[in-house]
Amino acid sequence: MYKEFFDLFCNPEFSLFAPARAILASNTLNLFRIDPEWTEEHLNPFFKWEKSSEASSVWHGFLWSSRLYFPLLHLIKEQLFDTVKHTEGLGRWSEQYAAFLTYLALSPSKEFTREELMIAFRELKKEDLEKASQALLQAFQSTDKQKEVYWDSQVGPFIQIIWPKSMNLVSPGIAKNFAQVAIASRNRFPEALRVVQPWISFIEAPSTVIKRLAESNLCEKFPEEGLSMLDNTISEKSDPQRLWERDKLTTCLHQISAHIPNIREDKRFKKLEEFWKRSNA
Repeated sequence: MYKEFFDLFCNPEFSLFAPARAILASNTLNLFRIDPEWTEEHLNPFFKWEKSSEASSVWHGFLWSSRLYFPLLHLIKEQLFDTVKHTEGLGRWSEQYAAFLTYLALSPSKEFTREELMIAFRELKKEDLEKASQALLQAFQSTDKQKEVYWDSQVGPFIQIIWPKSMNLVSPGIAKNFAQVAIASRNRFPEALRVVQPWISFIEAPSTVIKRLAESNLCEKFPEEGLSMLDNTISEKSDPQRLWERDKLTTCLHQISAHIPNIREDKRFKKLEEFWKRSNA
């Protein structure tokens, strides 16, 4: 009975059923698991931008409840990568699309190569990349895997190989997220800092990064790298009045000075102390 209705809903001759097709798209995964042949024949054509005027609403539906399921993603792979050229048609869902690509890039698969993903990420706009960097950070912070292993196998290669290298695509949000990614890498902090360093000098409000760094105690374990991160994240663009937790910067400076002799003569350290003083002005 339901199949007859679904067949009717997916008849392209009836434009009044376009909203129904968007709802079906939000259940693509369940439909595919139940009947992959039906999904391929009846629903899949609406995902194709060049053949369907409803592709935008169908992708809205899919992204609303999207999950990684590689048999399904194999079916819509061409349309998935083609969507990167139509992000304007996605509207606010373009950020969800960027996040979905990020989770896909962090999930090992022979079906989706790093080269293919690299090409797709080059097409993303700055605001979508900001959402992707947020998704990267969330995935890294929440993984059940050992942080060092996840950095070596997924996060490090993602940034070094897949992420666009143009500095024109850097934003304060991306800088803040990448700095926190480096902090989340724990014992890989020196390597992670080296990888993300080109992006982290664009932070306007560094309080969150400083707080994470202080709570990680990485400045005690890696004082030189901790100093380098603070020197990069606190720049002329940084607003000292937006340093909400001054004690966290104090913690970092104390940890660094306790492990590097004569560090107070270092111009980077002096700059940080001056920033701390101005934050209290």
